Parts: sequence; structure tokens; C-alpha cells
Amino acid sequence: MKREYKALIVGAVGGIILLLLALTILGSNQYLTVSELYTENVKNKYIVVMGKVVNNSISYSPDQIEFVIYDENSTKHESVKVVYVGDKNIDVYDGAIVVVKGRFDGETIIATEVLTKCPSTYKPAPVE
Repeated sequence: MKREYKALIVGAVGGIILLLLALTILGSNQYLTVSELYTENVKNKYIVVMGKVVNNSISYSPDQIEFVIYDENSTKHESVKVVYVGDKNIDVYDGAIVVVKGRFDGETIIATEVLTKCPSTYKPAPVE
């Protein structure tokens, strides 16, 4: 094989490896907590936040679902309102752990996706 072809192949393979590495890094979503929303510079940025739905905060309207989430591990008791416009078949319920993806405008998360953690079907054995 000629030297130029070897260099071309090595360059192409190296480029593919760098592209895959960049896509992996950019595609990985790191969850923020609700508390971190107010300490990180994330206003008007796409974010992924995990939190627990506040009891009695869920409100349905014809075009959106609104609810409030909080960070149950924080002592600051910070919460944030979530507005989701999309498929109304999401399973949001009081106390659910949710992952919300969307933009944070400084006060509200305008969600494009809401994922709920499935409730566990594990039931401990009765104590005798």
C-alpha cells in the first residue's frame, strides 16, 4: 500500500474516533438537582433536572401540565415550577421522582420531556 493511502486511512480512523468521543461527551446528560438550578449558570440553557413532585401541585389544562418539583435531599427546601407541553399520557403523580428535560427561564422549567421513575413492585415479606 502506498504511504499516502496509509496516512489517509490513519487520519480517517483518528477522525472517526474523535467524532465518537465528542458525541459521547456532548450526548451525556448530567442531572442537576433543583438546588443547583439556582447556583449554576443555567438560565436559558437546556437542562436535565431530577426532583420529587410536590404533593397536590399537579395541574392539568387542555394544552399543558404544570407541577412543582423539589430536591428531597436538600436542607434549603428549594422548589421549581415545571410546565410541560406535550403528550398528556405521562405518568406524573404526587411524590413521583421525575427527570425533567427542558429550558430553565430563571423561575420555571419549560419541559420538552418528563420521565418518571417507575414505582417499585417490591413488597417486603411480612414480619412474623
